[in-house]
Amino acid sequence: MLWALPVQSFWRCFATILTLVSANAFWRLGDTFVRDYDEGRYGVAASEMLHRHSLLVTTYAGSTEFWNLKPPLGYWLLEISYSLFGETPFALRAPAALCAVLTTALTMIMARRMAGPRAAILSGLIVATSFGFLAHHGARSGELDMPLTLLMFLMFMLAPGLYESRAARLGTGLVLALGFLLKSFAVLPFVAAIGAHTLLTRGLRCWRAWVLPSLIVVVVTISWAIARTVAEDSSEFVRRMFVEDLFLRSTTAIDPVEASIWDYVGALFDRFAPWPLVVVVACGISWTVARARWRGEGSRVFGRQLTSDSAILLGCYCLIPLLLFTLARTHHSHYIVPLYPAWAILGAVAALELVNAAGRVQWSRPALGILLTLVLACEARIIAQVEIRDRLSHEQVLLASLRERLGPGAQLYVAFTPTYSERFFLQVVDGFVLKDAPSDRDPPSNALVLMRNSGLQSYALARIR
Repeated sequence: MLWALPVQSFWRCFATILTLVSANAFWRLGDTFVRDYDEGRYGVAASEMLHRHSLLVTTYAGSTEFWNLKPPLGYWLLEISYSLFGETPFALRAPAALCAVLTTALTMIMARRMAGPRAAILSGLIVATSFGFLAHHGARSGELDMPLTLLMFLMFMLAPGLYESRAARLGTGLVLALGFLLKSFAVLPFVAAIGAHTLLTRGLRCWRAWVLPSLIVVVVTISWAIARTVAEDSSEFVRRMFVEDLFLRSTTAIDPVEASIWDYVGALFDRFAPWPLVVVVACGISWTVARARWRGEGSRVFGRQLTSDSAILLGCYCLIPLLLFTLARTHHSHYIVPLYPAWAILGAVAALELVNAAGRVQWSRPALGILLTLVLACEARIIAQVEIRDRLSHEQVLLASLRERLGPGAQLYVAFTPTYSERFFLQVVDGFVLKDAPSDRDPPSNALVLMRNSGLQSYALARIR
């Protein structure tokens, strides 16, 4: 019954999984902790662009933003969300949550094309309950990694027709241009993966497939760079984006933590657990069966559900960005968030291989039971993260309620330099005007001043007499 359900009622299963991922992505979305990196800073910069009616120049605390050297598309998404839902933590995270739901739908559609309805539904279950896909820098965060995931997966879907179809080449160019406007050079590892696929499947003549996409990206990039330079009457942002965001981030460690070649493997086995282990076990069993049956003469057992082209595409997309991120000197676990949908398809294929192998020895029902247990364990991890670890702290609850407590028109002076998340609540959510200026440290008499005990991370309001 359970085994036949994805085949007999695919679209009902499809809708059920979209309901699940929507619940996981939007549940208490505005009531969880706002992080300094990078959530708080994104939220403030987008709000300032909205209020200053600045289309191209991003600022933080009134000054040009050089900390996040990215083009403005991500900020535009946040501005649209602010306009629709108000300037709240929910609005900050809504674009990422919506992109996660769309990505899950596309994952199931692509998995169905590549490996059939069972793999499609299982891949949807995997990605909809994945900790790395949903948690920090994922669907439930106000960062830009999830919109990038959606765009890069669209490119993954277009890849099989890239050489033969002009429409696919046009779509790839548009997707890459949007990806650059979102997170600049973060698209390059994924371009390398799709480029390797076209090279392996089409040979050296594959360069023709990249002429139109490259032209579109170059035109969009140059147009944006010129517009940004003219808007600010300075090329400093564009220069620093190329120097710092491309070369320095790749060749030097931005963070003081020493990078290890196992960083991303460890992140994958932790944040996407247990599915990488399932892939490893399935590969091991398939290799053992192949050797036993054919004495090494060669027959691909793992991934029998996949065509050769699909297997190459999936392998390139899952492994090449992982390798390139590892070779770069700056390591962050959220860099691999766009890989999770493809790894979900790979995990689904591997899990079904194990179920099929178990069926030969009459263990198919226990195997399916174990599979469902793994999915439920992943869901339990998400629930625990939202309910326990990510709960909005008492300090952030206080900051978010200051405007309501003090009433409209009240002026607030801050006796400390706010962190990114503190500024997000005070300036964006509460609407106070905050300025990093010496006059703020010497407020006028009868003024309300917010003070912070840095050791206890507690706040106090005082009135200057």
